[in-house]
Amino acid sequence: MNTDLYRHIYKNAEMGYDTIAKLLSKVTDDRFRAELTMQMEGYKRISDMAASRLKSINQPPKPISIAKKLPVRAGIAVNTLFDRSVSHIAEMMINGSSMGIVEITKKLNSVNLRDCEEEALNLGRDVAGFEQQNIERLKSYL
Repeated sequence: MNTDLYRHIYKNAEMGYDTIAKLLSKVTDDRFRAELTMQMEGYKRISDMAASRLKSINQPPKPISIAKKLPVRAGIAVNTLFDRSVSHIAEMMINGSSMGIVEITKKLNSVNLRDCEEEALNLGRDVAGFEQQNIERLKSYL
């Protein structure tokens, strides 16, 4: 069960990182750019932790396929075509973080606690907390 949870965490953190990397080219406000960069670094740390744990149990992380990234990238392109305002991008990020909280909470609720290491559970809880902190900081940009 650890493998499944770590893979889920890795995948979500990689997607968060990739999403922000694509959004940064559309952000001109320096303060907001710094906020997104800080969040991107957080996703990278989480991804690295999950990847490290997967490697330690001989289950190397699987990169996210371009087929899974394309819809997100297309969504970013469409959603920022006419509105690249800080408020709009902050709202997009808040929606993404909210979905991240829902997904990690569902995953944590579905694991058998007896079969899962405390370290894996804690990382999952940390992800939910990280996403919630992101939302709270982004609210000031709405």
